[in-house]
Amino acid sequence: MENILAQNIRNFRKRMGLTQEQLAERLNITLGTISKWERGTSEPALPYLMGLAEIFRVSVDAMIGFSMGGGDADTEADRIKELDKENAIEQVAAEYDRALMKFPNHFRITLGAAQCYMQIGVVYRRNAELRKAVDLFRHAIGLISQNTDPAINELLLRNEIAQCYATLKDYKKAIEEYKKNNLCGNNDAEIGLILTEHEKKPEEGIGYTERAFINLIGAKITVMSGYINYYKRTGNAAMVIRAAEWTLNYLKSLEGGSGQEKLPG
Repeated sequence: MENILAQNIRNFRKRMGLTQEQLAERLNITLGTISKWERGTSEPALPYLMGLAEIFRVSVDAMIGFSMGGGDADTEADRIKELDKENAIEQVAAEYDRALMKFPNHFRITLGAAQCYMQIGVVYRRNAELRKAVDLFRHAIGLISQNTDPAINELLLRNEIAQCYATLKDYKKAIEEYKKNNLCGNNDAEIGLILTEHEKKPEEGIGYTERAFINLIGAKITVMSGYINYYKRTGNAAMVIRAAEWTLNYLKSLEGGSGQEKLPG
């Protein structure tokens, strides 16, 4: 069975984006020593173990005992998730803090803590909690390979970071994060709003807003096409006609008719 300490040194180093040489320089030791630690042929003395824990931002206990596949961590994540349904949000946050001390690199615990602190920060306008949420979301992104929920992906987590920055009124960072993840214009509406309302850049913002509006129109037409085809397949002629009429009236309203939705300008 592989030495857990050796495995953790290697895994934590890689998650920090450090080479063996860079880690050796930080600890003022030789590259060969790091190599031996990661192969499990030797182990760091306590002062170096504490130094590693500080660099990796984990506890010494986590360094010597944390296992990436530990079922205990999953059990703890499930327990806290259940607590979240019945207890005050700050009590849940305290439970996540305790869990993170023991399982600092478990995806579900890290993400749950990030979402918890984001909720506290948004609801109670607490900047410290929002900044902590940002750090936790970034850490969760580094652990995304553990994720088994198809509804969760890196794009979603990065947009949560952007929302935290927007709530902090750090609009430049919010826009930066939204732009990094603006695949197929999915963040155009948010970028346009921040640029026009908060950054006082209406000329730049309107481009994003217009694209968002066009995408919204396309989405509505696609949805109505789905309804029309559903009613056709199920033999509901009356609903086919109603859905088709709604779609035609909607398109007419965009051309400047009496409908409420019209193209801006």
